[in-house]
Amino acid sequence: MKAAKPRGPRARRDGAARPRGPRARRDGAASANAPPVGAASANASRDGAASAPRDGAASANAPPVGATSANAPPAGAARASTWRKGLAVALAAGASVATSPPRWRLTAPSPSVQAPPERGVLLRIEASIEPHVYATRGMEPRTLAPVDERPWAGRGDYYAPPGWQIAAIDLESTCTNAGVCTDCDPPPGAHLRVVGADIVGPWTLSADSEPLTATVPADRATPTFEVEVEASSRPTVEAIASTPRPNIVPRVSAHGATPPTPAGAGLYRFWVTWSQAGDEGAVKTPVEHSFVVRATLESFCRPGEAAAAECKPPAGASVRVAGVKVY
Repeated sequence: MKAAKPRGPRARRDGAARPRGPRARRDGAASANAPPVGAASANASRDGAASAPRDGAASANAPPVGATSANAPPAGAARASTWRKGLAVALAAGASVATSPPRWRLTAPSPSVQAPPERGVLLRIEASIEPHVYATRGMEPRTLAPVDERPWAGRGDYYAPPGWQIAAIDLESTCTNAGVCTDCDPPPGAHLRVVGADIVGPWTLSADSEPLTATVPADRATPTFEVEVEASSRPTVEAIASTPRPNIVPRVSAHGATPPTPAGAGLYRFWVTWSQAGDEGAVKTPVEHSFVVRATLESFCRPGEAAAAECKPPAGASVRVAGVKVY
């Protein structure tokens, strides 16, 4: 009677079961280079499986599920960083306020006089120190300067050209003996009052520069123009584009003056720059922007000097753009 063949793994001729798992050497021992039973090969396995496990587990070098990289900030660190930055800005602003010297302030009501569109208003103000007088034309603000450019002597005239409305009148200065965070009352003798307001006839005298060009880029500052104006009195200066664009606007600021003397006109200096306003509709590529600088004397004929229709620049009034430098 023949003996039954062993069941299960394919039997060798000597009847011993063939080892499972990695390919066996002839002596039946696993190859020294083969991984243990059930371990994934460092490279792809023979059945075409990728080296990454089939269940979607991350590589051995990746952090555990839900964990962040060792180089990444902990969860919530970005929010904490943003919060700390905001706190730093707030503290800096608070420190600035806390270290700013306290001030006192006086205000005066704006005059109720209403001038016709073609006429200006002349204010007479008395104050212990030179006040601030503000005017507006629509949404455009302007700080008015005393007509007389000599040092403040307790009284001065302020002229608002046609179309400009007096918006506010005040004066202020620092306190001499108050706490760090406490404003103080005006000192003895401080005063501010409007003592007169007249409707007057205006006159103007203007001069333009040679045509200028500014390249207005989308990603950096435009050139700065320094404009020098020779004039018999303080001028106003504006930059006028040859082709107005609503999103390209000028900025003009005064930065020095030598007032006129009996021997000659004064010299006034201004900065002129152009920039793009807002993001919507902004120019995406550099644009050549042509313009002129216009310097204007705006003054008036005092009551009794001339009727409004006959008010003209007096003899000796002069203005010209003396030079323009580009930086």
